[in-house]
Amino acid sequence: MDSVPYYEPALSILLPLSSFLLCLQILAYPFNLVSSGLLGQILTGVIFAAPLTSWLPLSAQEAIVQLGYIGLVLLCYEGI
Repeated sequence: MDSVPYYEPALSILLPLSSFLLCLQILAYPFNLVSSGLLGQILTGVIFAAPLTSWLPLSAQEAIVQLGYIGLVLLCYEGI
């Protein structure tokens, strides 16, 4: 069985991804206090995605959107 070789990711990939995750938590906190935490996550996505700054690579944006779709399907499945 073949395996995928490990390579160390560059800082140009690690820094935007880690800052995206950090900003998700930081911006969601004040909105969670007023029971609208999803607005902080949407605001973070708008800031980091292609329309404004495009700090995240396109492959990372596509992966995050696909994870969001999986989460939406799981929420719908749980609600039924």
